[in-house]
Amino acid sequence: MYETVMRARYRDDYVLSDPAITGEDTSPHAFHDELQASQLPFYSLTGWYDSAFVQGSIKRYLNVTTPGSKLTIGPWKHGIVYDVTPREGNETSQFDLVAEHIRYFDEHLRGIDTGMADEAPVHYYTMVENAWKTADTWPPEAETLTLYAGNDSSLSNAVCAGAELDPYQVDYSTGTTLSSRWGMMAVNEMLLDDIHP
Repeated sequence: MYETVMRARYRDDYVLSDPAITGEDTSPHAFHDELQASQLPFYSLTGWYDSAFVQGSIKRYLNVTTPGSKLTIGPWKHGIVYDVTPREGNETSQFDLVAEHIRYFDEHLRGIDTGMADEAPVHYYTMVENAWKTADTWPPEAETLTLYAGNDSSLSNAVCAGAELDPYQVDYSTGTTLSSRWGMMAVNEMLLDDIHP
């Protein structure tokens, strides 16, 4: 996969053996009109630490607006194997992905009322608060909060005299390593290699 992707420098480069097939041709946006015309409900299910897939899932939800479509963003790495809690480490996810798939297919393929149609279309997890929330739209409605640089490197609701900036010395030796949402893909690949050498 890495070698294939590295051959594509631009969106219209081809990466497969057939030069007539480009990344542009195989990208979901090339099929937008057909996807919208299908009127099929799409379930965009991703995690905050799911590399670029979180952005793709949000974009699909916003651009293919078929009735019954849903968006769920959880505290997961790729594959929903682990919940990511930045301050406490990673724990095995309690989200039952298989059950959620079955519920979705029961609702839309078998015509069984699973209650999914009565739920808000958007479910998302707030990482620091460690709470699930629902919304009717993405992004969820939010209140604008203006904060100002306060005294002693704090934030304030009001302008503080003499607190126009906070100096910060950058430490270039630090980094996110494999703990970033981009590194999580590498961690999952290593885990898969251990399971299936």
